[in-house]
Order: sequence, then structure tokens, then C-alpha cells
Amino acid sequence: MDAFRDFLNQHDEPAWDDVLADLEPSLHPVDREATRIWFGFWPLKLRRLLRESTDEAATAQEYLLDGRYWLERQLDESVDFLYGSIYWNRVTEALLQRSESASDRNPESLSSEIRRFAGGLAAQLKVEKSLLLGISAVAFMAFQQVGAQPFRNGSGSGTPRSKRPAPKKILKYRSRKTNQGLFGFLRTVNRKFTVRFDESKRDAAFSCIEGQDLSSASAGDERDYQTRDHRCIAGPIPAECRVASCGYCWIGILSGRENIIELSKHERRRLNYFGYLDASARHETHPVIRLACQSKCYGDVTVVVPPWNGSLDGRR
Repeated sequence: MDAFRDFLNQHDEPAWDDVLADLEPSLHPVDREATRIWFGFWPLKLRRLLRESTDEAATAQEYLLDGRYWLERQLDESVDFLYGSIYWNRVTEALLQRSESASDRNPESLSSEIRRFAGGLAAQLKVEKSLLLGISAVAFMAFQQVGAQPFRNGSGSGTPRSKRPAPKKILKYRSRKTNQGLFGFLRTVNRKFTVRFDESKRDAAFSCIEGQDLSSASAGDERDYQTRDHRCIAGPIPAECRVASCGYCWIGILSGRENIIELSKHERRRLNYFGYLDASARHETHPVIRLACQSKCYGDVTVVVPPWNGSLDGRR
């Protein structure tokens, strides 16, 4: 197991960027954005920062960390928005077995190891390999960060954690457009779109007027979210400043990236300051990680809200 962890620890963030770039074309579309979002939510630099800290409270204050930023305390929960999470128990069990036999042979490249692992498990479960590639990459990265014990604590009986519609149905649902009414095609202003923030719940959505930013639209949802997350002072998306100064409202765009306004220079600077953009996304016009207060909406979108926020790069 130590040999497997040592092998993983040879890979820093740029190396993982290369791995994801290699795997991405082979990922099933249902989890392509979701995989990138998970890696955006749980970067190695966050783990390194926490590991090197001798005073968690002081570190949290210095880097403006807020929310639940310890991966091992929410390992299972962290993968809920991936379709591949229905195989999570089997993935964690197989990875523990893989780690224990790591000394039997010299590991290949990390990308090849993930493909081999996903392919073997796909054959056992009789499912498409592409459906397991994303969740397998997530498991490898999580193992590198937190080690074996959280996997042992969280692994279950080997049955799926939850049941979900078929991937094709999920993709069709994500591409569905909000009905603008009988004469909606004539409407040029005040068109309303749907913003979904939790695919597991039917009512986990709010409306957004065309051209409105997602943070302001979220504030129109008057249900109580602060009891669940103290950062959610108005609506399901955490917010504080609404001018890209705090980084509270960062989100992952699970679907509908093309329906969000192009990334501005100001938002790009702020995302880099907070450390939310990986190297592969720094030149994209519509990355999967955005600031909700800067994301004007022109169509239906599905988002994922991270459980923490901070300023990882600006403080360095």
C-alpha cells in the first residue's frame, strides 16, 4: 500500500493535468464535466496547504478558508454529483485491493493505470468502461490525498450507493429547455431559464431572468439553505460580496456552459487569485469553474456548489 501511495505522490498538479487531458476524450459525456469539476473542487494544493499547517485556525484565517474543506470528512459525499458514484462502493473496494497488491509489479504511467483499473472493473460489472474512467480517476486522486483509512471507513457492501436514470436520459434532461410559454418565441426580454443545483432532488432549481447573474438569481430563492450551510445567506449558492472579491460564489457548471457569458478578464483574474482555475482551463472562454456573481445566464444550466471556498493562490 505504501508503494502505491508513493507512486501516486510522484504526480503533482501539472502531472495530473496531463492525465486528465489524456483521459478526457474517453470519458462518458455524462461525467466529462463532472470529473473536471471534482478535480477543481479538490486540488492538491488545498491538501498540501492543510497537511503543512501546524495551526488549522491560523491557516484558515490566512487563506480565508470557509466551509467544509477536509476531503476525508466527506469523501463519499464529494462524488455524489458524478453519475459514476453509483459504482463508488465497488470502486473503493477495488482500489483498496489494488493498493495492497501494488508491490507485485512496477506501476505503468498513471493514465495507463487508471485505464487498466477502470477496464478491469467495467468487465466485472458488465458496464461501459467510459462510465468508470472518471470515477476511477477521482478515486486515485482521493487516495493520493487522504490515504486508505477514509476509503475503509466509507466503503459499503459493494452495492450501488444510489440508483439514477440511464446516462442517455440524464443527458437529455440536462439539454431540456425551459418552456417560455405559448408565445415565448416572440419574447425578446425577461425570458426565464432554469438553474438546477442538485440533480438528485426534483425541486432543487431556481429561475434566472435572461442576462441576470446566477448569484442574484439564486438570492431570489427564499427557501432556507443557511441551516444546511452557513455561507448560504440568500439562496442555495453561497454569496458575500457579489463583485468577485470574496470567492464565496464559485461553482462548477455541470451542463450548459455555452449558456453562460464568456469569461471576462476580471473574472479570470479573480479565479486565478483564488486558485480555482487549473492550468488547462486558464485559456478557455467557458471553463467548468465560474464565479456565480459574474456568470450572466442566457439559457438553462446545471451547477454544482462546492462545500468550501478560500484564497489559495492570492495569499501565496
